[in-house]
Amino acid sequence: KDLLQHLLLMIKSISLQKKKQEELQFRQPTLSTKLQKDIMHMLTALVTLMRGTISAHSEPGKGSRFGFVVPLPKRPTPNTHQDPNQPSASAPPHQSLQARILLVEDNAINRLVAKQLLQREAPGLHIDEAVDGPQALSLAAAQRYDLILMDVVMPHMSGVEVTQRLVAEHGKDTPPVLGLTADPNPELHQRCRAAGMREVYLKPYLAAELARRIAHWIGESAQG
Repeated sequence: KDLLQHLLLMIKSISLQKKKQEELQFRQPTLSTKLQKDIMHMLTALVTLMRGTISAHSEPGKGSRFGFVVPLPKRPTPNTHQDPNQPSASAPPHQSLQARILLVEDNAINRLVAKQLLQREAPGLHIDEAVDGPQALSLAAAQRYDLILMDVVMPHMSGVEVTQRLVAEHGKDTPPVLGLTADPNPELHQRCRAAGMREVYLKPYLAAELARRIAHWIGESAQG
């Protein structure tokens, strides 16, 4: 069974009213959200990506206590005869994947967390970053990527529009594009696929599963 990790974080200088505690929930961050640089925003983004739960308890004038629980896989018993620098023969294919991908995400915290989690699952991944659609198009024009991870909801130019532009500019040479969004709307997912995305993943996602799908689509693309 998976292990559960629990951590309590005490912030003595901040107190939340009861209504604010009840409103505390995971939200897809936007550029207008002032919490982007706040420690709670980073904690929420990390716990959300790891499919955990977060709680808050606050007393006016005394401070606030935040806690979270995240599922962690049980660490396997190490093989003392296995070279630690070489993947096990039974290891998932993505653990030995060597590829260069582009992560398009407007939120800095989400980029940091996604990059660290994916590289933990697939150490051979080289991940470049784009903060918006225009930068993604510029990088994709200058560098051949094996795959592009595309945030669907971004300001100025959505992931759907960026994907359409990539397909128009690169045609059959367009690398596989995988969409990432917190919006479960089926119509949005259909528009993403119609624009050229291979698949759409809901946030929060499991890094191991996403890494596995990255390896799958890179393999499919290599086979033509």
